[in-house]
Amino acid sequence: MHVEVTKPYTSQYRDPICFDAGDAVQVERGDPEFPGWFWCRTAAGREGWVHRSFLAADTGGTVAVAAYSAKELTASEGEQGEAIHTLGGWACIRLANGEEGWIPESHLRVRETSWNIQAVADPAAGGCNLVRQWLREYNWLANPEFMTKIGQAEHQARPLVLLAKQDGQVVGGLFAETQLAWLRISIMAVDPAWRSRGIGAALLAEALRLAVDGGCKHAYVDTMEYQAPRFYQAHGFEIVGRIPDWDSHGHAKLYLTKRLD
Repeated sequence: MHVEVTKPYTSQYRDPICFDAGDAVQVERGDPEFPGWFWCRTAAGREGWVHRSFLAADTGGTVAVAAYSAKELTASEGEQGEAIHTLGGWACIRLANGEEGWIPESHLRVRETSWNIQAVADPAAGGCNLVRQWLREYNWLANPEFMTKIGQAEHQARPLVLLAKQDGQVVGGLFAETQLAWLRISIMAVDPAWRSRGIGAALLAEALRLAVDGGCKHAYVDTMEYQAPRFYQAHGFEIVGRIPDWDSHGHAKLYLTKRLD
């Protein structure tokens, strides 16, 4: 987004806080004027305002989820640049001379500019991480409670892997993961020679039991219509979504869920 400075601004801090993803950060207090911003301190003693989207939590000791610098810009009226972030009344912009920093949005206006769309082969190409950051920032603003939880170690996705064995040989298996209130089943299969003997049902029952013990309230699985939708329906799952021609050969993918009471 191309912007122009409409009111001069002078940087307020000589030694602003900065950190890398994973660094320890101490959150001191929130900003009543600009909600979503918090006064923070690093282990090195540098202090400054940090937006919530860069932090795993907004109270006490936490860690950074992305690299950040609170450097502000000293800019004159009429200077132009590109907005990198716009967060809670502030914008991080890159001026035409290459200098980057924060300035109040009230000192800027958006300029009409031409733009184009390019195909990029490498998802790690320049600019791609910026797109990811924009989504992360939006998610923090829209759903801070969820973003806080999934950033905490105790709420990370946990693998749930079950193997059925006969005389030491694997005859079936179920691969899943649990996170927050959900069990997500990704793969389940049984050796063709051992099918129709209740192994699949036993694997599913054990996965659901462990998920409930771990606090899950729902289970989710997706399957092709020629795979196992009837199996899951027979065990209490309901179809909640369908995408026709998922494999480009006329077969639909089905999405099923079950409430774990």
